[in-house]
Amino acid sequence: MARNQSINVKVATKKVIEALEKSLVERKKKYAEYEKLDKAYTTAKENATKKVATLVKQGKVTIEDITESGHYHWKRTSDDEVTFSIDIKVAKKLLGIPENPSNPFPYHSYKEDNEAIENAIRILKMTDEEYVSTSTYSAVSKFI
Repeated sequence: MARNQSINVKVATKKVIEALEKSLVERKKKYAEYEKLDKAYTTAKENATKKVATLVKQGKVTIEDITESGHYHWKRTSDDEVTFSIDIKVAKKLLGIPENPSNPFPYHSYKEDNEAIENAIRILKMTDEEYVSTSTYSAVSKFI
C-alpha cells in the first residue's frame, strides 16, 4: 500500500456505543476501588498516629533528631517551659499503614471524562447513522 493512501474503516455505531458503555462501567469500578483503598489508607494513617506514643514507650522506635521548637504559642502557660520536637523512625508494619493507593485517573479528569463519555453515548444513541464518522470515532476512541 502506498504511503499517502488512507484506509477507510467503517465502525458500527452500535459497537462504539457498547464499547463506550463498557468503558464507563470499568472506569466507575476502578474509581470506586481507588476510593475504598484511599479511605482505608487515610484511616490507617490516622490510627497510626495514635500508636506512636505507645511504640515510643515500648522502645520500638528510633529517635532520629530532637530539636528545640522555636514556636511560641499564645496558650503558653509559663516562660519556664521549652518545647521540643522529636523525629522518630518507625517501621510501617508496626503502624499498619498500607501502601498509598495511586489514583487511576489524572486529577479532575475523572468526572469530566465520564461526562464526555455519557454525552457521546446519548448523542450516538440518537443518530440514525449505521456507522460513525472518522472524526467522531477519533473523538471518542481515547475512552475505548
